[in-house]
Amino acid sequence: ESDAVAAEARRASPCEEVEAFPALDVWAASAAESGILPVEKVHSLIAFLALPDSAHRTRSDETSSVFFVLPLEGGLLYGISCHRSIKSADLLHRDASVSRSAVQKSVCVLSRCPFFGLIQQRVSPVTQAFFEQKDFRNTSLLSAFHAQLDAVPFEKLSESELLLGLDHSPLFRGLKYQLLSVLKAVLLGAKVMVYSLSAEACSRVVLCLLSLLPGGAWFAFNSDGLGCRHFHFRKYGLPLQCFGPR
Repeated sequence: ESDAVAAEARRASPCEEVEAFPALDVWAASAAESGILPVEKVHSLIAFLALPDSAHRTRSDETSSVFFVLPLEGGLLYGISCHRSIKSADLLHRDASVSRSAVQKSVCVLSRCPFFGLIQQRVSPVTQAFFEQKDFRNTSLLSAFHAQLDAVPFEKLSESELLLGLDHSPLFRGLKYQLLSVLKAVLLGAKVMVYSLSAEACSRVVLCLLSLLPGGAWFAFNSDGLGCRHFHFRKYGLPLQCFGPR
């Protein structure tokens, strides 16, 4: 299950700039568990996470992506966001909120499935088409995209298709011989901080680092259609419990 969200970069009141398809209250929890963000609080974080501070570094003709994870209802919610910018003068419709020379927006997918690369490959062209309309009032494209994405038979796809886009070469080139030390630190429960001028590069490296741990890229995900993979990991004590309440 997934939600397509259009979020505008207005830090003062991000909740007012989020339009969801379908409405986000479909995930409202009956009772918030201790330590788990209820959907109302998750909603307030979407605009900040879907449109990172480094978004202004992206060229107007370039679509950039970022991945993030949020706790929700005792599980995890996976975010895949693609963002672009457009000159205000090129818009066919400008409302009172357009006060700068350029407008930045993102199209974000919130999913219960951790298939970041697969979903990013689908949402990126939708983001480009959404901007090429030059009129953000027309959101029928996002509604149609949500219906299309919700119909994808994930359970019939191979693991290489589900985990599409994992490129380990930047990780190996960046860390080199220190990669083993970082993996050891993760296994020992140490705090590891990954930083970069590019939010996309940062989130992709984190995913690649997790994928080096057996079953790590799956985030302990389980569902009726993919239960055989989950059982295979659990049989061998995987994925390793490297991350907890700490």
